[in-house]
Amino acid sequence: AAHLEDDFYANKIAFHIMLNFPFYTLEEKNTLGKTWSNTQWGYARLGDIFTTRIPAQELQNIATAINNADNYISNYNIYMGNLIDNNGVSHFPKDMLLISHWGLRDELKSQ
Repeated sequence: AAHLEDDFYANKIAFHIMLNFPFYTLEEKNTLGKTWSNTQWGYARLGDIFTTRIPAQELQNIATAINNADNYISNYNIYMGNLIDNNGVSHFPKDMLLISHWGLRDELKSQ
């Protein structure tokens, strides 16, 4: 999917669509669209597809960054047995390990 849009530009389909199917703003769609047929709406939606051009490499970089962030969060663990209160007492088993967000949230809810 990261390269689909890039491929459409490479084989000139995107340019054909941009030239033959105009882009309408939301305001134009709200006023003109009241009288449009399903076909005209289809043309307008097709014109929405290629309003911006993001290179495939950039889309891949975004996907990598999102994946890395998700991986970081999923593997960031808190050693609950090391948490102590003001009196130096831990209220959790020494070997309890929780995922930073979901595991901690669920454990605190259960308490």
